[in-house]
Amino acid sequence: MMEKTLDFWFEFASPYSYPAAMRVAQLAEQVGVTVRWR
Repeated sequence: MMEKTLDFWFEFASPYSYPAAMRVAQLAEQVGVTVRWR
């Protein structure tokens, strides 16, 4: 079975990146998805 992955692209200059990054890790763990941080 293929592993489910999520490519998460973020930009430190964006005011939305930090809040999104804090949520994506927790949500990915809940649904069994591996996050590839970009």
